[in-house]
Amino acid sequence: MYKRAITLTTATVTAVAASLVFGGGTAFANSSVGTGTTNSIWNFFTGATSYYQNHSGDDIAMGLSAGVPVDSRWQKCSDANVVGQIQYNIMKEDLYHRMIGTNFAPGTCLKLQYRGFKATGSFTRETLWNYNME
Repeated sequence: MYKRAITLTTATVTAVAASLVFGGGTAFANSSVGTGTTNSIWNFFTGATSYYQNHSGDDIAMGLSAGVPVDSRWQKCSDANVVGQIQYNIMKEDLYHRMIGTNFAPGTCLKLQYRGFKATGSFTRETLWNYNME
């Protein structure tokens, strides 16, 4: 009984800590964890994953759990010339995910672009999409 109580408490504390680290209010978001490597601090690289927004007003956000700080923006899947505003210096020390884009129409397909903020290297990121922060 004592071991079970400790295990349950540990699981609860871990879930709360993860919520704080990766940002609250995202319980219904789709999420994806992956790694990337930046080879430039000038040119953006487009990630391979496509993120589809299913609801009116959906948002997309990204947080880092390890690696070099990055700049990021969204790119429309069907038109590489349509990109969002750059979010600078996304780093693992951020307390919450950084909003990359907001208020997308249902069916919108997005990809993330990234580059190194001040240096190149690898990073681990979590992307949240298909949700609305409000």
